[in-house]
Amino acid sequence: MYCFNCMKEAMPRRVCPHCHKQNVPDRIAHHLVPGTVLNGQYIIGNSIGEGGFGITYVGRDARLKMRVAIKEYYPLGCVNRNNAQSNDVYTSTPAQKEDFEKGKERFLHEAQSIAKFSGSNGVVNIKTYFEEYNTAYIIMDYLEGENLLQYTKAHGKFSGDELFRLMLPVMESLREIHGESVIHRDISPDNIIYGANGALTLTDFGSARYFTSQSSEMSVMLKQGYAPEEQYRANGDQGPWTDIYGLCATIYKCITGVTPQNGLDRTHDDRLKKPSALGAEISPALESVLMYGLSVYKSDRCRTMSELIDLTENALNSSDAAGVVDNNRTMSANGGFIPPEPVSPVNTDFSEPQQNSKPQPEPAEKQSKAPVIVAVSIAAAAVIIAGIVLFFILNGGNKNDEQPSEAVTVASEQKETRKAVNVPDLAGKTRTEAVKLLEDNNLDYEMKNKETEELEEGNKVLEQNPGAGKSVYEGDKVTIYIGDYKEPETEPTEEETTEKVTEAPVETDPVYNGSQIMYCSLCDDYVTLRENPSTSAAEITKITKGESVVFISEVYDSEFSKVRYNGKTGYVMSAYFTKSKYTSDQKVVYCIARDYANLRSQAGSNNIHNMITIPRGAAVQWTGYSSTVGNQSYLYVKYKNRSGYVLAAAFDTDASK
Repeated sequence: MYCFNCMKEAMPRRVCPHCHKQNVPDRIAHHLVPGTVLNGQYIIGNSIGEGGFGITYVGRDARLKMRVAIKEYYPLGCVNRNNAQSNDVYTSTPAQKEDFEKGKERFLHEAQSIAKFSGSNGVVNIKTYFEEYNTAYIIMDYLEGENLLQYTKAHGKFSGDELFRLMLPVMESLREIHGESVIHRDISPDNIIYGANGALTLTDFGSARYFTSQSSEMSVMLKQGYAPEEQYRANGDQGPWTDIYGLCATIYKCITGVTPQNGLDRTHDDRLKKPSALGAEISPALESVLMYGLSVYKSDRCRTMSELIDLTENALNSSDAAGVVDNNRTMSANGGFIPPEPVSPVNTDFSEPQQNSKPQPEPAEKQSKAPVIVAVSIAAAAVIIAGIVLFFILNGGNKNDEQPSEAVTVASEQKETRKAVNVPDLAGKTRTEAVKLLEDNNLDYEMKNKETEELEEGNKVLEQNPGAGKSVYEGDKVTIYIGDYKEPETEPTEEETTEKVTEAPVETDPVYNGSQIMYCSLCDDYVTLRENPSTSAAEITKITKGESVVFISEVYDSEFSKVRYNGKTGYVMSAYFTKSKYTSDQKVVYCIARDYANLRSQAGSNNIHNMITIPRGAAVQWTGYSSTVGNQSYLYVKYKNRSGYVLAAAFDTDASK
């Protein structure tokens, strides 16, 4: 018996002595059932990754008695599987079937192309590929080690010099793959393994595509921060330059700890900073190469892996502080003016550039600026140092004074690697507005609730620390206090302290401006007002359909809102209440998925847009709006104070389904 997590020998349902995880199979409806044998040889374990085009499992080669990685072609939104009935995948429409079959054929062709380079440094070794269960599979080496994302989290950032040297074998393998007219399209830190042997290996070619002139229209497949602008368009002109951007974005992340700005956003507001401005350890020469590879538009970017390799080797061997790339070539990536990309026919010539196509040296006038600045900086530093030395000579050079001064100097230098910003004024802002302002200023935050007896202050920022306008550094934490409305307790009158003879009149809700009044409009008969935000909490009273409540605040990350009704304060399920008493478009729908459905920020099946999961049976409010992507329909809904898209097929107005 093998452990489903590491595929080494272990007892079932016990902690594995090798990986120290509970040896139980995953129960995910659209995955292969763990224990399935593929091609009479490969035993399926639990999944270790899932993307837009496929699922990767840990596996075991029963003949060679070794671990393998198994990539299954499973394009989300195009196929389905119910493993309680069968491991076979199936499509729902003829159009889906046609798209799936074409994609499967490409998947196998690309496996064949990449398999030619098995054994090359820098690229995962492909053992075989085949079809089964109506789809396709690639069997690859299982790589021991951590991906770059895991490695940098555990061990810290790389220096520019170290990572560029490690990346050279990856670049060389990509150059060969590009020679077969195949591009990877999904290069990122989580797709590069830092092996136990100290070498990097590029994995996960599930998104790879040909870039010949016959296939100029490509599917939109991207990873935020690592995809250039052309990858956001189905007809974007993709080629080796697309992989160069992803590779350079990966280096940027691993030496700075910061994910690069979204490639599409950079076309209209380029705020990508140089790594040195973020405190990265990188030479000017390598930094110029990196920023050249991160140019916004392909016309300004390094075009081939051969060029990138040459520039990298020159920079690694160069002592020229000014760099090896013409700074004008990288202006768009350095925060300067971004000229519009010229409209021209699609370039289908992917041959290596001629010698004169490499970046030209700067004119002498421009080249002289960097040395002048360096000279002035050195002179200024010398004056400062001389002043410090003179100060210590005049003060006797006391060693007890010297050590604290040195510590302060170091701390100051470290602090200056981060940009100083002013804390924005958050007073009166909603939770969402405050978070956006803080994130726009690259500030961390902590939320705390603070009771208030003012209804208007509910769910809004009451206080902040540090205060508005205070100077802090990017990454510093700001604590914000959110108003939690509590109904004020009033002193009992003389009448109220005497024995109650007649029942007091029911207090009517005051009418407030704006959206404070909400209506119980989407239930069948009534909604329960409860003491706490839980369906198991004690009942206060029932609110019948059509009646109004005073909205106080949303309960963070919950399906409930705090309201007041007939003088009583409690909690109700938000999905049943609307701002309008009469509504024809909005309605409550229930999750009927087998386990859960994903709420996404954009319509479609791409998991990078996932916000939260919605469990089976949960009630969500459908706004009446929907969107169609491919052949799938998506509803725009509200759930747990968030709005987004869900797959329409996973929801129904009948909760019993």
